[in-house]
Amino acid sequence: MNTIEVLKSRGLIHQFTDEKSLGKSFEDKVTFYIGFDPTADSLHVGSLMGIMTAAHLQKLGHVPIMLVGGGTGIVGDPSGKSEDRNMLTLELLKHNEECIGKQLTHFIEIKKGVGYFLNNYDWLKDLNYLNFLRDTGRYFRVNQMLENDTYKLKMENKQGLSFIEFNYQLLQAYDFKYLFQNYNCTLQVGGSDQWANITAGTGLVRRSLEKEVFGLTIPLLTTSSGKKMGKTETGAIWLDKNKTSVFDFFQFWINTTDEDTKKFLKIYTYLDVDYINNLPFEKVEDIRFAKNLLAETVTKIVHGEEETEKAKEDSSNIFKNTDKLSIAKKHKVKIGENLIDVINKLDSTLSKSEIKRRINARVIKINNVSVTDPLFKISVEIFVDGEALLVITKTSFFSLSI
Repeated sequence: MNTIEVLKSRGLIHQFTDEKSLGKSFEDKVTFYIGFDPTADSLHVGSLMGIMTAAHLQKLGHVPIMLVGGGTGIVGDPSGKSEDRNMLTLELLKHNEECIGKQLTHFIEIKKGVGYFLNNYDWLKDLNYLNFLRDTGRYFRVNQMLENDTYKLKMENKQGLSFIEFNYQLLQAYDFKYLFQNYNCTLQVGGSDQWANITAGTGLVRRSLEKEVFGLTIPLLTTSSGKKMGKTETGAIWLDKNKTSVFDFFQFWINTTDEDTKKFLKIYTYLDVDYINNLPFEKVEDIRFAKNLLAETVTKIVHGEEETEKAKEDSSNIFKNTDKLSIAKKHKVKIGENLIDVINKLDSTLSKSEIKRRINARVIKINNVSVTDPLFKISVEIFVDGEALLVITKTSFFSLSI
């Protein structure tokens, strides 16, 4: 298969600026870039789809530029946001950029002519504003920009659209022009919410340099339940094991719905697509095998083999290393129920304030993992093969099911 067919077979394409011309350019080595905002000190599972797209393209012989938005991060991307983003200090941005850089270079080989890690702060920090207005701003029309759904959303908000956010699209377009001129970058890859920003870049290069460059967007992935990929009841699933433990990361994939498992195997692993398509899905044990394959393969890609083996062992030992499950009282719960309310029903001798105190003391556990959030709610992610072991005390434990 050619490059576009490979990406399509894995579900990694939402739309192109020009499929035919892009397909022809992919016959040679293409340098492309994909950007990441340094709004936190770790990327999350939602970012992983873009990372894997870049990794697949690099394996096909193309050259990725993994761009961290240290410069545009000062402005803040308004895409998909109705409220203003919090302004980050330069010190915090620098810390976040360094952390994200370490994560990105874990997935992508960084070597001249093979792959690059760049920070747009390096060329935006000294940008002369008057020259920028003259050389870049003159190619943009305000009425066309206001047709952008992102700007429409902001304009409808009571806070309105700030001038600094209005400049974001121009800066991202300038990035594309800069990378084209200095790295022969001819393709920008981004989430589908970046379409307007990407086409602003292709338009700027076309109008100012009379050269053809391309844009490609990947889907903004949601699960079959409609939940944004990488989001759970307890927050984002981070790639940093200090923010999301390897065990919790592994369990996140184990608890993928049946409907999403094959789709995620194609997107988040390097397994052959034909092999994935031919996996049987008729029996419970088939589905369990596929989910374990997904969890093991993705965790290995992100955290390495040693950490994955430990997470597998911890997962399999949740119930095997204890006889509690066989004698635990059964209790059905509902998704979204507050854990404190659940425990209060199970043991009326415990007041809600006492339960909260025990949670803060890390006494209460689900599947051998201490619960630390007093606002913890029951979610599908806690269930292993349909059960979750809740330990309130050494002698008080329950098998939870939906």
